[in-house]
Amino acid sequence: MRRCVLRLEALPEKFVESLDALIPFAGLWPALLIGTFTRLLDLRCPEVYELRLYAMSISNVLSKEMTRYLRQIKKTWTHIVGDSEADQLGLDANTVAILQGRCPSLSLEDRAHIQNRIVAGDVLPAVQIDDERSRIFDRVCSIQHVIPSIHTFLEDTKYLEPGARILKKILPGKCKVSISQDFGALHSGQTRMKVQTSEFTFEDRTLTSDHSS
Repeated sequence: MRRCVLRLEALPEKFVESLDALIPFAGLWPALLIGTFTRLLDLRCPEVYELRLYAMSISNVLSKEMTRYLRQIKKTWTHIVGDSEADQLGLDANTVAILQGRCPSLSLEDRAHIQNRIVAGDVLPAVQIDDERSRIFDRVCSIQHVIPSIHTFLEDTKYLEPGARILKKILPGKCKVSISQDFGALHSGQTRMKVQTSEFTFEDRTLTSDHSS
């Protein structure tokens, strides 16, 4: 447990901030088990990168990988339940289970399912006013993508694992920081890299001056 905490503290600040931003949404968190941290950390795909265009004094922030996903979770559930902390704390795990992974704006089946559960009082049961429940349904149906959650986040990151394992094998040494940062370092003066020469074999190759600059 202590090891997981230490590794989490070493993650990029903006990734941790995006995770912390989900704390008020109480119903999202039952899906996150302590054991999942090891898998997520071993992916080494958390970052938010900043590219600075010094000539124009402009900073463009490129959100990547898991950080962008976490931000999308917050944006989606804020749209559904509202901006206030009280509304977010009122989000229950059963409501999340009903809505997550569905796309009622594009799926008539999902739309009907959610409508029936709202009418039955299963979605946000603390909301008793019919007009407000109708507005919640309209907001849910206005979302033009699959409704994400911490559960879908954990499931979707499983698809990163095979690619992450392959990419880490290509690196000339052990992945020290993150996959993206380590590959970026290959363009910063390194002269050797591992090249896949067949389905199961890799060779160390020396980069020419044209490719190492």
